[in-house]
Amino acid sequence: MIKKFLVILLVFISLQGNAQTSLSLPEFLAIVRKYHPVSRQAGIDVEIARAEITVARGGFDPLFNQELARKEFGGLLYYNHQLSQVQIPTWFGIDVVAGIETLNGNRTSTPDTKGASSYLGFSVPVGKGLLMDGRRAALQQAKIFTRLSLQQQQSVLNDLFYEAVKVYYTWWQEQQLQQLFQQAVNNAAQRLRLVKTAAELGDRPAIDTVEALAQLQAFQLRQAEIDVSVANAQLEVNNFLWQEDGSTYTLPASVRPQLTVQFAEALQPENLLKQLEQHPDLQQYRYKLDALVIERKLKFQSLLPSIYLKYNQLSSSHDLRKTFTTPWLQNNYQHGIGVAVPLRLSEGRGLYRQAKLKIDQTILDQANKKMLLQTKLLAQYNEWMGLQKQLAIQRSAIASFTALQRGEEVKFLNGESSLFLVNARELKRLEAEQKQIELQGKEQKAVAGIFWSAGNIANVLR
Repeated sequence: MIKKFLVILLVFISLQGNAQTSLSLPEFLAIVRKYHPVSRQAGIDVEIARAEITVARGGFDPLFNQELARKEFGGLLYYNHQLSQVQIPTWFGIDVVAGIETLNGNRTSTPDTKGASSYLGFSVPVGKGLLMDGRRAALQQAKIFTRLSLQQQQSVLNDLFYEAVKVYYTWWQEQQLQQLFQQAVNNAAQRLRLVKTAAELGDRPAIDTVEALAQLQAFQLRQAEIDVSVANAQLEVNNFLWQEDGSTYTLPASVRPQLTVQFAEALQPENLLKQLEQHPDLQQYRYKLDALVIERKLKFQSLLPSIYLKYNQLSSSHDLRKTFTTPWLQNNYQHGIGVAVPLRLSEGRGLYRQAKLKIDQTILDQANKKMLLQTKLLAQYNEWMGLQKQLAIQRSAIASFTALQRGEEVKFLNGESSLFLVNARELKRLEAEQKQIELQGKEQKAVAGIFWSAGNIANVLR
């Protein structure tokens, strides 16, 4: 009967706990993406950039202008002037204008036309502003900055998800250690009960009960430490969990994390380097360069003379349709030309040189950033490969320590060993299993680090 007790003692009992609610990594990151304040703020930045497009389009909005002026002095009507005008900017720099005008009075200006009149015309920049002007540059840059803000959002999410994944696997690691030592405590407690029974029956020396108690107390102490670590790890996880109304969320203690499957194909170096080309940090440089090219085109306009051609087709009534039927440049028309040329072009040359140097500076920054990202990516990959090797060795070591423990147990059953040696073998096996859990946690963090370095952790770990 005692031998049956010892056999039960030396066979470790697997814990059969109640079913627990689990929170997988994709589910965790989905909550982070949707409700975390940093993620929401990144989304708001994108909307702000889109609003800038609307602002820039305002430069091409038609403009209605209404003027009313009247002067009467000493019983004499100097003038009574009414003007209604519509100005329509176009993408090509040409402004189309149309208006109706009424002018009466005894002392009007000589060039003005008395009575009712109307006109339809345009203003064309022939030099500066023909190929690029401020409003066209503002709209083009606003569109680019919107695409840039989308990449900035991806960059923010990339960093946010990486921090979230590291916290998640720290939580997983502590949970695994908690389960490991909970099982060890249960087994040690059962061993103590069995040894006490054996000692009472005279089959084991009383000192073995002290040995079994010391082992149990050591495991209980370690379990208490891990319980604190689990609670703190879950607090860190709670920092990433928010609700739709902006309030924080606390996970129930019964929720458990899960180990993520591997991504063997995605972790090939050639695939990773291809993914790196689409890294949001690099894409931002591309859009910055596009915006700077537009700025350079705009600054080049400062080197050109300002030449404006204006032409209005006139009609002696408020009927604008007559301006389409009368021949242009015959009788009823008004035209003019304005020319302005800076003699030294100092400002234009300086602005254009600045724009070119900004492009050169950004290209150098882009090249340096790409090299840094490649180095970081390969370093993360090397770390993951090293952890893979360590895990393989550790699994083999666990098998060896388990075999040694089983062998020591057999010797103990045959009276050729002591409980002290069995406990020592058990400690070695537990240390090896603890090391394996730590390596598994590091391995998952290294996988996340690879995808983070490649810039697509937000898209892969879903």
